[in-house]
Amino acid sequence: MTDQIKSIQLLFQDFKGKSPDTIDKIPQSGSDRVYYKIIDETNIYIATYSLNIKENKAFIYFSNHFQKNSFNTPQILRVNDDFTCYLQTFVGSESLLEKLETIGYTEE
Repeated sequence: MTDQIKSIQLLFQDFKGKSPDTIDKIPQSGSDRVYYKIIDETNIYIATYSLNIKENKAFIYFSNHFQKNSFNTPQILRVNDDFTCYLQTFVGSESLLEKLETIGYTEE
């Protein structure tokens, strides 16, 4: 088991009090962040792992700010102590880039 998976598993256990059913790596695109889809018996979550602490803290700050202002963004559920890993809600499989490539720039 890799250090990334161990960190994610510990973070999830801290959040839910048990191990997830599955942890699957999602293909990377455009950054050093590594994403994992986590599934338990009732929900799907996204875990992010990165050694870029400044970037992680910025992402967490902006996500929390957007959530407080009712933007449709993933909610940060848990962050580990060294800010290398965080758990967030799953908002769907389609990325913003994929949506833009499909519909182009519109009012939507």
